[in-house]
Amino acid sequence: MTPGGSAVLVAAAVAAAGGIGSVARYLLDTSSPASAQGNWWARQPRGLWAANLLACLVIGAAAAVRAPSWHLVLATGLAGGLSTWSSWIVGARSRWAAARDLDAVTRRSERRSALVQVLGQAAGGLACAGLGLALGRLVLV
Repeated sequence: MTPGGSAVLVAAAVAAAGGIGSVARYLLDTSSPASAQGNWWARQPRGLWAANLLACLVIGAAAAVRAPSWHLVLATGLAGGLSTWSSWIVGARSRWAAARDLDAVTRRSERRSALVQVLGQAAGGLACAGLGLALGRLVLV
């Protein structure tokens, strides 16, 4: 695809890449769900982490792409289908709210886990986007 490529072709490519990203997110999320018990890491939705961090890596690499249509395919399509902002936020919020009904020790543990989910994915996302940009500049430019 070229920057002047057909809008219909670009839209189809974005849709196809979004489908690929969505299926990848589903596979990651179902292969490594959060556990109801265990340490703080076992209770994290590891598949969700993987999907979001991989999406940040892809969108970082997409920032290095000079062709606008390819940027749309990678950033809007693939990374958009792969990432799951709403699941990330709602999951952490639900964990935080549900903790109020637990004993004090478990409540603190669950709330720590919710904070790790939010802050860890945000910091990891920034790092992955930066790494993706650096790799994109090396490989794609």
